[in-house]
Amino acid sequence: MRLHLFNPTCDFAIANELPTWQPNKILQKMEQDLDTLPVYLASKDDKIIVHKLPSKRFIRQLKRLNLSAGFITSSNIDCIKQPFILQPWGWSPVIKKMYEDSFEDIHFFNRLKVDFNPQTKYYFSRAFSKDIVTLFLEKTTSANCYISKKYFPQIATSQEQITALFKEWRQIVLKFPWSSSGRGLIFLRKDNIHQKIWEKVHAVINSQGFIMVEPLLNKVLNIGIEFVSENNKIQYFGKNYFITDSKGQYEGSYLNGLPQQDVQPQVVDFLQNHLFKTIDLLMQTLQESQLSSIYEGYFGVDMLIFYDKNNQLKIHPCLEINVRTTMGHVALSLEKMIEKNTQAIFKIFYHPKKTFCQFSKEMGAKYPLKINDSAIEKGYFALTDYDKSTNFGAYILAK
Repeated sequence: MRLHLFNPTCDFAIANELPTWQPNKILQKMEQDLDTLPVYLASKDDKIIVHKLPSKRFIRQLKRLNLSAGFITSSNIDCIKQPFILQPWGWSPVIKKMYEDSFEDIHFFNRLKVDFNPQTKYYFSRAFSKDIVTLFLEKTTSANCYISKKYFPQIATSQEQITALFKEWRQIVLKFPWSSSGRGLIFLRKDNIHQKIWEKVHAVINSQGFIMVEPLLNKVLNIGIEFVSENNKIQYFGKNYFITDSKGQYEGSYLNGLPQQDVQPQVVDFLQNHLFKTIDLLMQTLQESQLSSIYEGYFGVDMLIFYDKNNQLKIHPCLEINVRTTMGHVALSLEKMIEKNTQAIFKIFYHPKKTFCQFSKEMGAKYPLKINDSAIEKGYFALTDYDKSTNFGAYILAK
């Protein structure tokens, strides 16, 4: 049995290092509102840790799709007597300490092989992503379809280094070494950089040791390449095309392929010629790293298709590595719940002036749900439970 826990703030917890760290109130609310999401990755004998048990309405909806994993509140975990593997969304010193203190007997199997220390912490950072890109391009025999070395991400520890890279690249993205889902990004597009931005940058460098600097690329497509690390081997889980907002934060994923009207023919040809060869080489590069020796579980790599300065399509094979479960893993699992010929979108909801309950009622009326043989044929399906106080949510829309 696996015990699943939704804790997407794990990257921030790793950066902080203290096992007593807590996310801010809005992030705590997000974790609570979306805590049923791992049910789509779970087997029937698994359990999902939640802050409160889901509604009967939600359980009925899951049963319509033949989903039968159980739920248990965090306050009742000590009632579990059978052996289990803890499978959090992502490992961190907080989760490791919390559950090791709770389960000192033999029925708790830890999936993180070593303690957090500077060496293992590196694998959860964007510095590891940078090194994988370097190793990848040393291996390839067709470098002309990939990002040029002059646009490689750089580690910066001072304002002077960042200013020099900004002058060279003209538009840049600053990335916190440990952050996730598009959070911890600062976009610099104009020459006059406000002092408050520099204060934030210095705070990151002081707390995390450095900041990553990358050129702002002319993006065409985001592709999530999802993997599983198990028994010292890295296995391919699948690929998904995902969407971000203007700030680079994750918004959702396409299910059952890209909408044809949204993709230019030359992009389709480019993907057919280069994507799977890139995935194979990426997996080989990752396997030769030490990642699989210190980590077991889901992880994903964000890949980018972009136009270079000469308007030629290129691939950034490893924009970043997320050593944790990703929304891409969820998206790939959701595809099994949808009819094969049906295209849909999986999205995360948040609106400051509308609850997920209000949104779901509106969408449910506008797009009635139709399920055929335990598969979604069309309509709106709320993937997470909700009540009148729910701010965040996840859903599928199949048209």
